[in-house]
Amino acid sequence: MRVRNRSIQPAALFNFADAVWVYNGSDEDLPPNTIVRIAGEHKGCIVVEPADSAGDTGVGVYGRLLFLKYRLPAKRRGVALPWRVVKGVDCTFGGVSGGTVGDTWRVGSSEDGTEGQFVSVVEGTHVCRIIARTLTPGVDDGVILLDNLEKL
Repeated sequence: MRVRNRSIQPAALFNFADAVWVYNGSDEDLPPNTIVRIAGEHKGCIVVEPADSAGDTGVGVYGRLLFLKYRLPAKRRGVALPWRVVKGVDCTFGGVSGGTVGDTWRVGSSEDGTEGQFVSVVEGTHVCRIIARTLTPGVDDGVILLDNLEKL
């Protein structure tokens, strides 16, 4: 079947053409926008687990990271994306209400109960990997870009 150029729509907030079918091998449901890393294979599907930046080495944030499009129930399959725009985020940074454009976000850590989440980078915080940047600052209506490109 031939696909015509005019029928191909450009991506805006996410790109389903880059979506990956993944399997949640854990015993817990994972909410939308969870940052996951590849942990194996199960019946021809990639197994994922929440990314974790615990420790000085941050072994849990190396390699390809993906972002869940929807809630992913335990022991079920779902959709993950290599990048996406997330709306409705509180972008407050270190006392600056709403933050500023370009503020950075890191992968959370099991040490503070934020594994698999994006967390604002505060001065003096050890950061293994930047995972997002603020596009539109806001207290409850901020917009951030979760991407997989920036490494330290």
